[in-house]
Amino acid sequence: MGKTPLVSIFLGAFLLSMASTNTLANDDGKSAYETNCQACHADLEDTVGPSLKEIQSLYPANKQPAFLSWTKKPGKKRDNTIQMPAMSHLDDDILIAIHEYVVSFTPAKKKKKSNKRHNFTFKAPPQTYPYYKRAYMPFASPASVGILLAPGFGLNWDAATCRLRYVFKSKQYFLGGENNKEKLESDIIYQENADALWSFAKGLTPKYKGYRLVDDLPVFIYQIGNVEVTESFQPGLTKNSIERRFTLSGHEQAVTMDLSSITKLKDGELSISSSVGKIIDSKLTLSKNQAKSFTIKMKVSSPND
Repeated sequence: MGKTPLVSIFLGAFLLSMASTNTLANDDGKSAYETNCQACHADLEDTVGPSLKEIQSLYPANKQPAFLSWTKKPGKKRDNTIQMPAMSHLDDDILIAIHEYVVSFTPAKKKKKSNKRHNFTFKAPPQTYPYYKRAYMPFASPASVGILLAPGFGLNWDAATCRLRYVFKSKQYFLGGENNKEKLESDIIYQENADALWSFAKGLTPKYKGYRLVDDLPVFIYQIGNVEVTESFQPGLTKNSIERRFTLSGHEQAVTMDLSSITKLKDGELSISSSVGKIIDSKLTLSKNQAKSFTIKMKVSSPND
């Protein structure tokens, strides 16, 4: 056998390394897209924002600078949708990776239905909890995320207001229940109603910065003035309980959190406590240091549970 020319070996290795690099870059873009964009952009249909397919047509490969400009200063493009939050907290290399993923996106082909009959009945695997889903939910904006902590027990977090909208306890399906408001309203058990949740937020508009996933649940990130807040939710240690975790950075003094709320339970009661600070008259007072990281625990106690 003849010897393989050295230049061919180097060329093959170079092409292989380039293919591997492109694959890694695309994986990074896909991961960044799923973390920062997927909650509001479906693959083929307009939902909260334009579909991935439409973004692909508006910003092809040769319009990457325009894509970067749009993501950093989106403005309000359509009257019937909410304004997309600026993605200026992401570095250019991440936004470029997202754009490259958008450009390379190919929708999955639908499988043709087979006329063959099977002698078995398919059963979907049981749903595991907790899980989250972007959905049209009642009494909230289209930019909402639903988190189901247990069967029939969950909450709505609204990216338009950067706040917990409500907690519900229901035998009915809340995710996608936009057209079923009358039946679902009585199953909302907790709604915060203070004008401003935070003492540093009065007169300021929160800016949603996206979310990251930790243990398959979202950690929401938003900015109010100079303060960055992260907020996440986990099931508590007991049935029908929630651990609501916060971190704050950029605050320069003590913080008060107004937990004034409307609580509607058909039976039982809802208790709220904090890992640090004191709650007096529905207001949680935290020192500057305590506000850096703390957890609010919510527990529903019912004789029927």
